[in-house]
Amino acid sequence: MSPFGHYLVFILLLSTSVSNVFASSYDNAKPLKLEQHWALSGVENLQPSGLSVCGAKLIMVSDRHSDKIFSIPLSNKPTTEVETYRTLSPFTDLPEQIRWQERLMDWGLRWTQKRFDWEGIHCNPDGTIFLASESLSAVATVEPDGSSRWITPSFINQLRTHTFASSLNTGFEGIAADEQQLYLAIEREPRGLLSVSMLTLPPRIDNLKIVDQEGVISPLSADFTGLWLEKPSGQPVKIYTLERNYFRVCRRHYDTWEIEVCWRYRDTEKSTAFRFESDHFGLAEGIARLGDAVYIVLDNNDQPRRLNSSRNPLLFKFKRPDNW
Repeated sequence: MSPFGHYLVFILLLSTSVSNVFASSYDNAKPLKLEQHWALSGVENLQPSGLSVCGAKLIMVSDRHSDKIFSIPLSNKPTTEVETYRTLSPFTDLPEQIRWQERLMDWGLRWTQKRFDWEGIHCNPDGTIFLASESLSAVATVEPDGSSRWITPSFINQLRTHTFASSLNTGFEGIAADEQQLYLAIEREPRGLLSVSMLTLPPRIDNLKIVDQEGVISPLSADFTGLWLEKPSGQPVKIYTLERNYFRVCRRHYDTWEIEVCWRYRDTEKSTAFRFESDHFGLAEGIARLGDAVYIVLDNNDQPRRLNSSRNPLLFKFKRPDNW
């Protein structure tokens, strides 16, 4: 066989090996059962970037709306009009320990709706909302009256020291809170998880970990796009990751962040009914559970759906798995 022939065999074997790794990890995850879906309307340039629950309401952030938090009314109709849930008061300053590069970028964005690039949202039982800013690598709180303030410094220096957030749009992507602890997902290249202790002044990162990257075929990259945390009565705390380019949700060990079980939703997102024109990458951007349902919101980046040319983002309602 010619050298070129040997090369082709090697490439075929390598691609088969990579595909098998992906298929194996994917097949082990049971599918989530779709119960309902909604097209989200009523807000111009809506690009969902995080999902949570406040009281009995499903709430959401959009990375093109830095001054608002939205709620999603749930009905029996296939389309629902998104509403403003809370309007943020203007921030009087920027997070501490911010670098001049982020300060300069903020100056350029402060007259736009992408200024803070909210990429995660969490609501406490008392109604306090936590928002993760990807552009500033910091966390803000929003009180029920809309008053807003930064509660962490910018963590960009620590992230870069550990090879995270080395380029734009690869930083914070999901947030959850548990008493005096915050949990944040780092999107990609590499993806990771970190925890922040709120018992120190200023708050500090007390755990930071690169999470397994295997099993995603180029041009996709292993990533996180959402976090969800639960504290069931009499049970250990549970933390869930939304893994967009794996098309799955995973429950991870609260302390080690190792995978315990996963569920997949690729067949739903890629189905004829919901597929968008440009869908080389996963589109899921937020996860939350309300009652017996798990909700996942998609950001279609203003791409039209193949079925009907609708440019509305989508919200999926899945039945909560028995082993959730």
